[in-house]
Amino acid sequence: MRRTKEYFIRASGGYICVSIKTNSVKQAIQRFTKKYQQILKGSWFFDVYDHSSMIKIMATFEFNPVHSFVNKLLERGIKATIENDTGRNYTVVVPLSGGKDSQACYEMALQQHGSRNVLALFCDTNFEHKKTYEHVMRLTKHKPLVRLNAGKVEDVMYKHNRFPHGLSRFCTDELKIRPSKFFYKYFSLERGGFDVWYGIRSDESKQREKRYAGKLSTEKYTPNEFMASKYTKELGTQGVRIVLPVLEWSAKDIFSFLNGRENPLYREGFDRVGCFPCMISGDKYKRKAFTHDDIGNEHYIRMKTVSDALKEPIYSTKSHKQYNAEESSGCSFCEM
Repeated sequence: MRRTKEYFIRASGGYICVSIKTNSVKQAIQRFTKKYQQILKGSWFFDVYDHSSMIKIMATFEFNPVHSFVNKLLERGIKATIENDTGRNYTVVVPLSGGKDSQACYEMALQQHGSRNVLALFCDTNFEHKKTYEHVMRLTKHKPLVRLNAGKVEDVMYKHNRFPHGLSRFCTDELKIRPSKFFYKYFSLERGGFDVWYGIRSDESKQREKRYAGKLSTEKYTPNEFMASKYTKELGTQGVRIVLPVLEWSAKDIFSFLNGRENPLYREGFDRVGCFPCMISGDKYKRKAFTHDDIGNEHYIRMKTVSDALKEPIYSTKSHKQYNAEESSGCSFCEM
């Protein structure tokens, strides 16, 4: 039997402060929002603390009575905000990472369906480059956008007590796939079904070529047909379908289509522009990102902290192990 725990919730800058005894943070949030949503009108924010230690468990979460999907995601520990919402049933949702393939899908969706019928979905890992954040904002300016945040990359690394690797991509699962999956579920219940346009290409790797063999860019698939290991059949019954518009495209085709509108990091020599860097990538790529600029150095400091705590090296190859012993260059302001 699970032990009852006491949580302290502080809402709207201290306008309401209550203690709730229950079995989980999720139940505490559910009870709090059910009781006080009639008192606090409009969107409001709250923090959740462990009552005995007063350590903040969840910081500055938004409760929004207009969008039920926001509150349901919140109960799952996923922050969600929606901008420039048209209030309609969107025809297409495009997971937008800031990379070239998802951008091509997004621009094609806008061309075919119009900006009022297309919703961009951005999963923030808190580890993207500043230029990627700026690029996503440029693409979606004055257009519907949902942001999801299920935590930081450090959070999942500490949880799994290791860095991610090719056979254990828990960062992708927990910071992108899981929040997207629950968003599709709750948003389709609120607004109705929609197509999800994924920027996936078969020629990205032999693994993807094998995984998507037999799939066509012109077809629609239920999420379970697309990726049975990650999606249940439930989403399909709610009208969610997966489309792979650039499945047969090459990288050259993508760049030709974008014609210079891609993320500027590509022109700076990076062929990946999601997490900066992706910690599953090779040592050479990680080293290149960490030494690229102040953002890279800042991210190195964060990963060095994780490395020291987990006693696991950032670099594993013989040619790069020497860099594990180095100290980060620190804040450039402090060295002035």
